[in-house]
Amino acid sequence: MATLTHDIQLISRREDALIITWSDGQQSVFHHIWLKDNAPEGRHPVNGQRIADLLSFPEEVRPLSVEVDRAGQLSIVWWPDDAVSRFDPRWLRENSYSDGAPDSGSWQRTLWDSSTLFDWEGSPTYVQVSNDPEAMRRWIGQVSEFGIALLRGVPVEPGTITKVVGLFSFVHETNYGQVFDVKYSPDPSNLAYTTLALSPHTDTPYRDPEPTIQLLHCLVSSGLGGDTVLVDGFKAAEELRLCHPEMFDELVKWPVRFSWGDDDTQLSAVAPMIRVDAHGDIDRVRYQNSTMAPMRVPDDRMLSFYRAYRTFSESIASPRFQVYLKLGPGDVIMFDNRRVLHGRTAYTKLGARHLQGCYSDMDGLRSRLAKA
Repeated sequence: MATLTHDIQLISRREDALIITWSDGQQSVFHHIWLKDNAPEGRHPVNGQRIADLLSFPEEVRPLSVEVDRAGQLSIVWWPDDAVSRFDPRWLRENSYSDGAPDSGSWQRTLWDSSTLFDWEGSPTYVQVSNDPEAMRRWIGQVSEFGIALLRGVPVEPGTITKVVGLFSFVHETNYGQVFDVKYSPDPSNLAYTTLALSPHTDTPYRDPEPTIQLLHCLVSSGLGGDTVLVDGFKAAEELRLCHPEMFDELVKWPVRFSWGDDDTQLSAVAPMIRVDAHGDIDRVRYQNSTMAPMRVPDDRMLSFYRAYRTFSESIASPRFQVYLKLGPGDVIMFDNRRVLHGRTAYTKLGARHLQGCYSDMDGLRSRLAKA
């Protein structure tokens, strides 16, 4: 990447674009319409937002003259209005699109399974992330990269989880409120409020959009069982794509309806179990057996869908993919709800188990991370 303003070695012109040869011999093509659309004078000088849109200049816009000026800027005088644009060569090099790769974002992700050694004991404390910006950056950076992070030493006072969220973003309130309690109820509206084992799942797939970050704060844990089970859904989906590409395509292609309701709420969303972005990278998993509505696909595809669904489910249920974590009072587990599936082992009513949960959103976390 260019670091000096004199890295432009040569400027060539063709009918629809400029071709810049850099001092390292690399070339970048910049189309006239792209240059005009991204011209610095078309943005607000304070906030950087566009104040000129695509329709403010003709589609046939072209340079009348092109040069590197005395300040080392690429200076262009445009037809038809003689407007002048000045580009920083470093900015042009950083935004060159001639490598053929579309913008894929800049967030690193690392996949994991049961063979990955998580250093839970080395997890930061609430006091550390509250007072040390570097500890905060590492903590939320783990959620961005691995989809999951643990926080220790959080005060076991109800509602404290909202203060944890406030360290990096905002609470995503739902019909469950800002905070919801996960503990045994004799008349449960949700399987989470029983002592039953919960198979790994993503939360609230019946929402559109669903919350992208979930936090669970352990207040009490004195009974037997109730271990948290975690699965990297992206890892399981990538293995499905590698070993059974036709099954992977089934789960990407066919949408699934998820539904849930109680006396006050009725929610439903339709989306595929696995979603890929424009580059083919997996960017979302929706998986929750308990709220999956009867599947509707063409009758000649139903068996192939179920074969794919079953194979994916077998991976999620496999010890190769499951990581176990026993949360103790004061622990908060935070994870990307679009990626990490969570569940629990069954527990007894002989002791108490009380978690408080809430939701937040990945965009707020990554905004905080970008500023860290």
